[in-house]
Amino acid sequence: MAYISPVKERFGKIQFTLIAAVLVIISLYVPASAQEPLKVSVKGVPNFHRINDSYYRGGQPTDVGIEQLAKLGIKTIIDLRGNGDRSEKEQELATRLGMRYYNIPMSGWSRPSDAQINKFLGLVNDQSNWPVFVHCRRGAERTGVVSAVYRLTYDSWTADQAYAEMKRYGFRRWHFWLKDYVYDYAREHNHKAKEKAAGGSKTASPGPVTESLSPITESAQPVVESIFKRLPDFMRP
Repeated sequence: MAYISPVKERFGKIQFTLIAAVLVIISLYVPASAQEPLKVSVKGVPNFHRINDSYYRGGQPTDVGIEQLAKLGIKTIIDLRGNGDRSEKEQELATRLGMRYYNIPMSGWSRPSDAQINKFLGLVNDQSNWPVFVHCRRGAERTGVVSAVYRLTYDSWTADQAYAEMKRYGFRRWHFWLKDYVYDYAREHNHKAKEKAAGGSKTASPGPVTESLSPITESAQPVVESIFKRLPDFMRP
């Protein structure tokens, strides 16, 4: 058995203690937004995920799901699907259960408008609405895009990080114009941040996000839309 001097043994223990302490300190200072979102199983709410204490996301909730959201403490529902009988029923039930309901009709087949994104950001930035639950039909395409915008705006994520999360929660790659939107939004957001940091000095802007669609993408979009609208329901956004 090899002899270990008391000095070396004591040094080894001190070194181990210091490393452990550093790891604990680092874990305490990792922002909550940078951690892996917590997946919580909620009956009647498909693809449900907790992003942080104020933001939850998922697919179309059933009546039971809406009741479960109320029990969970959700204060506001942001519905990205089209309005009509379904949305009216959802609003009625949500309101009866003491929740706020907002409908921002978006399409999975086109890029969101600046007005839609601004309305979304206004709602999720209002603390009186927290916690919010954001949903579309699957909780993947439309919900994925606005959640990516949320990450870019409030969590300082990169477009790659935001897109990786979109894919992780079911985003399907053939909706390439929605992916393009996320990267265009990130570019514009970063440009504005740099301009603000420079004291507001004017530099060439990339232009409105909704006008960044390339001619090739713009011409291909209706073709792709017509093809996928013929697919079974489970393959649609």
